[in-house]
Amino acid sequence: MTITEAPTRPSRARSLAISAIKVAVSVGLLGLLFSRVDVSRLWSVARQASPAWLAAALLMYFGMVLASALRWGVLLRAQHVRLPFSFLTQSFLVATFFNNSCEQHRRRRRPITDTAPAAGSKTLATTVVLIDRGLGLLGLALMAATARP
Repeated sequence: MTITEAPTRPSRARSLAISAIKVAVSVGLLGLLFSRVDVSRLWSVARQASPAWLAAALLMYFGMVLASALRWGVLLRAQHVRLPFSFLTQSFLVATFFNNSCEQHRRRRRPITDTAPAAGSKTLATTVVLIDRGLGLLGLALMAATARP
């Protein structure tokens, strides 16, 4: 007879250390990002922007992130891979940050490396990500085709 042990949870100190490292890396990356931007010009443009339009743009962008994570989750579930929506959203946000801000150090494989363990196959994870990107491109093409000249 074997005794099954309950999975051990990381200690509170380790969790805090990991969180501190994540915050330090985030602050470092944001510092790198802002070191490459003319902050005074950015602030000048931001002060002139309409708060309502800025809020609308942020809400639309956040909606796009949620819709993309949802679409990704649907594609994964079709392959019998179940991951929490919060995990997919977090992974999508991390990949978007790296794709948008760190062109020299892009991590395009983030969605693949995040889902490959759950999928049990890098090929399956890659296929799902490629289909997801293809659907996004198709949606963009349809919007462009229906736009007024």
